[in-house]
Amino acid sequence: MNKTFVETNNLSSISECLMQLVNAEQAQLDIEQQLEQSNSSSEWSEWRKKAEKALRTVKAKRRLITARLAVLRQEEKERNAENHQQHNDYLIAELRKIVTPSSFARCVYRAAEKMESANGDYNMFDLMKSAIPAPAPVNDVTNGKPLTITLPDTSSKAFWSGSGKSEVFHPETYKRWVKEAIERDCCIARIEVKVK
Repeated sequence: MNKTFVETNNLSSISECLMQLVNAEQAQLDIEQQLEQSNSSSEWSEWRKKAEKALRTVKAKRRLITARLAVLRQEEKERNAENHQQHNDYLIAELRKIVTPSSFARCVYRAAEKMESANGDYNMFDLMKSAIPAPAPVNDVTNGKPLTITLPDTSSKAFWSGSGKSEVFHPETYKRWVKEAIERDCCIARIEVKVK
């Protein structure tokens, strides 16, 4: 039988730990198989003591490898969580630049509600205090994002009937066109507006 060596000096990666764990398992199985096949004669008694000592050593190394593997996996999990959190922080910072403060506040509130429903002990108001921006101006759309609405020209023939001195302006038509212009431009700017 080939001897399987179990190294515990260089367990710096998960793959190294897994490889040594396989070696330890193989060594343990080999020793146990040899112990089962040994006879009880006196010449084997010395060998049996050595084999049992080797088995205890392999089991101890296996426990050491398993413990080191657990530590490495926990460190990897924490690194992944930190990277995920940093990505989310960058994403939120970029979204704050392009989303209006009121829209951002609504998103924070909805996210906090979902967290609270998923985790009963989650306090959404603590998060909202730190995440909601300061009160916005009267119209937060104008805060860094100008909104331009192009209204129809009142001199357009679409709002007048007749000709010369008998021309009549039709305000209902003009109001309808103004309403459509406001709603269209707000829709393009992703602002929900309903003009009555």
